[in-house]
Amino acid sequence: MQAMWVVRDVLSSKERIAAMVERAKRYGFTDLIVQVRGRGEAYYRSSIEPPAPRDPELDDPLRFLLDLLEGSGIRVHAWINTLLTWSATGLPEGHVLARHPEWSMQSDEGKSALDELLAGTLDRSRTEGAYLCPSRPEVVDYLSRVYGEVAQNYPVDGIHLDYVRYPNSRYCHCPVCKKAAADWDDFAAYRRHAVTKLTEAIRDVCKKVRPDIVYSAAVFPDPDVAAQDKGQAWQEWTQHGLLDLVFPMAYFDSPQATFDAVVRVKQVSAVPVVAGLGAYRQSPDVMRQTLRMLAALDIAGVCHFSYNTFEKTPEYLGTIYGTDSRQAGA
Repeated sequence: MQAMWVVRDVLSSKERIAAMVERAKRYGFTDLIVQVRGRGEAYYRSSIEPPAPRDPELDDPLRFLLDLLEGSGIRVHAWINTLLTWSATGLPEGHVLARHPEWSMQSDEGKSALDELLAGTLDRSRTEGAYLCPSRPEVVDYLSRVYGEVAQNYPVDGIHLDYVRYPNSRYCHCPVCKKAAADWDDFAAYRRHAVTKLTEAIRDVCKKVRPDIVYSAAVFPDPDVAAQDKGQAWQEWTQHGLLDLVFPMAYFDSPQATFDAVVRVKQVSAVPVVAGLGAYRQSPDVMRQTLRMLAALDIAGVCHFSYNTFEKTPEYLGTIYGTDSRQAGA
């Protein structure tokens, strides 16, 4: 797999989508991980969430992209931010957190991340924005419906989870979490349980609709940090068959650090590994070295974060994959 994450802003216009598709074809990409839900807004036709801002002529960005790719052989994975749901000031009409502000996670000080975000007092260096709380059954149901709608209505090849985690160890201490965790001796273990049950619920909905759909997640590469700080027990998920692929976000400056992180993930993952690479952190020449090192590993492929780097630096892809790489691996 030669893949790249396509951040949602690219889906704001037909011109940017078409240019991205042309580059993907020219340089041999086999898979596109396309962000169709970033902050609780849909880049597709949804009966559940409000539409994301985009050019008026672009009614359905995901459908437009799929039509452009028809017959190309390039696979599309719908990338959906799961628990991180808002990170700006002011909520748009119809947004899930405008309708249900009580669904926001609360810190160990009992402060709502949403309230702090909107007041401008949230520590953004540690917490990206307002997250939904996975302990609430209504949140699990809501997110399952969001994912299920995409799997049901669009012929995407995969569903890709992101931000299926807590922002850090300070969350969540809302009343629902406290009550649910009362019977647990280890609060960190409860947090892992809550996120795992959410991951399982979404998987069940997607696989019921489309048994062959590829179910994957972007994860923190260090399994201990992921489990303890983020409540993201992805090693356990792979062992219990919850994921088909795992994408460790090995975003490091050096090829060796990237390689070492991917090796560790491969050692503990029970499913194929797709190495997530930070194109924004490596020059094209350094990325070529990284790719050469990773070629020695038996992994499922690589995924670059993100297309935006290639869009801003047009020569990047030519440097790492040649002027035309249509024969790249499948």
